[in-house]
Amino acid sequence: MKVIDLLNKIANGEEVPKKIRITDIGDRYTTHYNFFYDEDDQEYKDDELFPLGARLILDRVLNEKVEIIEDTPKKDKINELSDYQICQENYYKIIDKINEIIDRLNGKEDEKRN
Repeated sequence: MKVIDLLNKIANGEEVPKKIRITDIGDRYTTHYNFFYDEDDQEYKDDELFPLGARLILDRVLNEKVEIIEDTPKKDKINELSDYQICQENYYKIIDKINEIIDRLNGKEDEKRN
């Protein structure tokens, strides 16, 4: 996908990647810029919260490719522990705690707090 295609997706309200990298190939230097999609403002911003258009000269990069940066893969919850790893009375407490940690790593809020 090119930058122009990405901008069209934003304008049309389509689903866009959460994190991207755009390479600006200048006359003397090549620079890589990382951006994340801000759902509230519906625009891409860099780590310093500058919008895509403020960081890059858009007409120079419209035909450049957009590299999608993948998020870290989600962890699967566990269903059981072997008997020799833990005594029976704490078995379910530990499984619940591990699954709570996995939910946090996956970016989910603890439903018990709501």
